[in-house]
Amino acid sequence: MVDTFMVMPKYMFFHLLFYLSALQASDQEQVVLANGEWLPYLSKSLKHYGVGSHIVTESFAEEGVAVKYVFLPWKRAYESSKKGKYHGTLIWSPSDERKQLFLFSDSVVDGTSVLFKRKSHQFEWQTYEDLTDYRIGGLLGYVYQLEDNPNIGIIRVRTEIEAFKMLAKQHIDIFPSDLDVGYATLHESLPEDVVSVIDHHLKPYNVTSYHLIISKKVKNAQALIDKFNKGLSKLKMDGRYDRFFQDSRMGRYHVREVEPIKSE
Repeated sequence: MVDTFMVMPKYMFFHLLFYLSALQASDQEQVVLANGEWLPYLSKSLKHYGVGSHIVTESFAEEGVAVKYVFLPWKRAYESSKKGKYHGTLIWSPSDERKQLFLFSDSVVDGTSVLFKRKSHQFEWQTYEDLTDYRIGGLLGYVYQLEDNPNIGIIRVRTEIEAFKMLAKQHIDIFPSDLDVGYATLHESLPEDVVSVIDHHLKPYNVTSYHLIISKKVKNAQALIDKFNKGLSKLKMDGRYDRFFQDSRMGRYHVREVEPIKSE
């Protein structure tokens, strides 16, 4: 009997390979997630759509699941996902209402609030009372846990950029901010003479966990959460999770050309 594979013309062979590859790709499980703008964690203007999106993408990829993002205003992202239009949305902190409507993954991001300071300014603190002698900057419209102490006053500024400039010039001593948001602002928007003189106190003053949430209206919601958590665990075990955050804090997710992506 003649081996028909051996005499197959090259063009037919490569056509077959292309067809089989396309078929395999079409069979890959896919989730569609509502995303939003929250630098440096999430943004369609960042490499991998930000470090939070990167973690979600790679965690699912570990378990053979592809991710498609739809960028929306936050209210629409939440409401659309709640109704099951999308599998879920990222990244959200727990609340009683959300827990009734969604399944929560393990923590994707632990949002750590820290005290930014000048590198030359070394101090220790245990309670807010230890901070009462310092000039503390803060953003207009924000409420800070530090204000629970009546002896702490906040010097208000309009933007984080302004706060970091004041910190570098020693017009304030401390600026409380989310760790990753703060470093993203420094590396994106401020010159090296400001960036080089600022770091943060290692003691956090607040930590909030943020999660992928999958709508309970999705039939395989629990299976998706289980796959995601398994993949996320692999990222944390092999060091990629920490490396992604290190890259983000060094500004390595900024800035790429925007990839084609659906917005509604």
